[in-house]
Amino acid sequence: MNTNTNMGNTVYWHKNQVIVRLKSQRQRSTSEEHLINPPIEVVSQKLRDAFKSLKQRNILKEDVQFIEALEHCMLVSTTASVDNVDGALFCRINSSTRTGMGSMQGNGGIAGMGDDDRTLAVIEQLDYGKALQEILQQDEGLRRAGFSIECVDAIPHWFKAGTDGNIPTQGCPLSPPIPVKESGAAGRWKLQFSQLPDALENATGKGVKVLVLDTLPKPDQILKAAHQAGSNNMLLQEMTNDMRDEKPFDAVPPSINVNYQSVPDIILEGDPPKRVVTGKDIYGRHAGFHMADHGLFIAGIVRDLAPEATIECIRVLNDDGVGDLNTLIKALKDIHKRMLGVNPDTKKEGDLYNKPVVINLSLVVLPPEDDIPIPKQMVEAILKPSRDLLSSLLQGLADQGAIFVASAGNDSDPRMDTSEKRFGPRYPAALADQLTVMIPVGAVNRNGDAARYSNYPGPHGIATYGGDIPKPDPWLPSAMDHVVAHVDTTDPIDALCGVYTAAKYPALSMNDPEPEYAAPYSKAWAHWSGTSFATPIISALAARVLQGRDPKSTNVRQVILDAAMDEVIWTEVGEEGRDIPEPMIMAVQVHHRRRQPG
Repeated sequence: MNTNTNMGNTVYWHKNQVIVRLKSQRQRSTSEEHLINPPIEVVSQKLRDAFKSLKQRNILKEDVQFIEALEHCMLVSTTASVDNVDGALFCRINSSTRTGMGSMQGNGGIAGMGDDDRTLAVIEQLDYGKALQEILQQDEGLRRAGFSIECVDAIPHWFKAGTDGNIPTQGCPLSPPIPVKESGAAGRWKLQFSQLPDALENATGKGVKVLVLDTLPKPDQILKAAHQAGSNNMLLQEMTNDMRDEKPFDAVPPSINVNYQSVPDIILEGDPPKRVVTGKDIYGRHAGFHMADHGLFIAGIVRDLAPEATIECIRVLNDDGVGDLNTLIKALKDIHKRMLGVNPDTKKEGDLYNKPVVINLSLVVLPPEDDIPIPKQMVEAILKPSRDLLSSLLQGLADQGAIFVASAGNDSDPRMDTSEKRFGPRYPAALADQLTVMIPVGAVNRNGDAARYSNYPGPHGIATYGGDIPKPDPWLPSAMDHVVAHVDTTDPIDALCGVYTAAKYPALSMNDPEPEYAAPYSKAWAHWSGTSFATPIISALAARVLQGRDPKSTNVRQVILDAAMDEVIWTEVGEEGRDIPEPMIMAVQVHHRRRQPG
């Protein structure tokens, strides 16, 4: 992947942090709580002892301490007598030169990023986890406690997106949102599928829970925008009327639930400190911006196409669109508990137990596979366990009946990749080969052609409308600071229209005089393109598929693929530049105006 156009210093993980991932077996207990929350103090103490032993033997050169104990264990699968448990232990490397997060200079080579980041060095010293594994497997205390350690891996603590110094990584939004300024616009921009079988055409998603794991504005901001927009945005009115922002999240559709969790800003230490951000300007240059509305925009698309589905927005990305694996694991573990017959926290039946659940993941985890910012000899040793950890987390939810819909990614953007090749799906969408409950989504433009920026979603994926790259004015990104960039409206903007509640919009160009400008209209509608926004169209369709069905006995992905009556040609895929036809389910958006009296 040749992605070095305006890349700057791309960061993919927390500097000087390591995840120790343990796969283990435990003798089965009769207590379901015990299955999900094994006595972690035994394993955590043994790990401390193992780190100490390696340091004393001078195998480990650095001091390592726990950030969080093994609270993120998840039951992956069981047999009659054994529980297979996947755990993640988050560790900090105590280095005198430790200063922030790991970055990659330019487009290649070593991600060692200087002496101040010891992440890869410690992983090598641990022999990618094998040094810890050898000690733990020989420990009699663990055996007496009923633990059998299968393997131990050491991997970086990955971001879900991020860059240092306002220069984001791949997978970020295609461009800033653009205000909808059509004169006299009112009501709603109604989405509808072009062609579906009758059973799906008439379905509404009733009885299905759709979880949107993404960014999220504060509830007060959402309600204020709805009040100001009034009848100009009837979709937002429906979403916010009796909206729930605290437990129990029991809003009755079309109202939505907003689970606004605390997600920290990620700051790169230094002088001056820099925020880790994501996003691209209208010219395709990496220029991070605030995007708290990204997740709400997605929720509005689901609401429009699945009017009776129950929607819960869960904040896992901060307002810069950045999160990390720790935050994602916590959210997935909480959902897992809610899907159990007995929630170990409440001692009651989980609110999602035996209910169809669709999880929308318009985000990416791990670097692009063909642009890994680590030495070649380390790639597979680090990426395989990283993929396996992510897969096992999702499999634990899949075992309870969850369906995942994930964006393929926007890395094929010709503005940032001079090869003009189309890349494959990013993770987690790329897990579709291992998980039949994973539905990757690519984007097409309004003509049904593969969007120029969209990654190929793979042979298990589906394409739908996501819009295309907006045309900038002036055309070339040569504007000086005093020139404000605009969108060329010679042709209609090819983008979805969705809810947008912020009082300010990010500047379209990184060279604009100010980084933000006041929303010129109070209608709370914005144009936005990308695979992020194609994904909720398929999440809504998955909710329709699951209406009245058992998710554990329904192959939702296959039903959706079988429902596709059109196809799209994915051009220039991979190094060979092949043209590959794949199924497409087209959606169109129509602006409904309010009737005028008389």
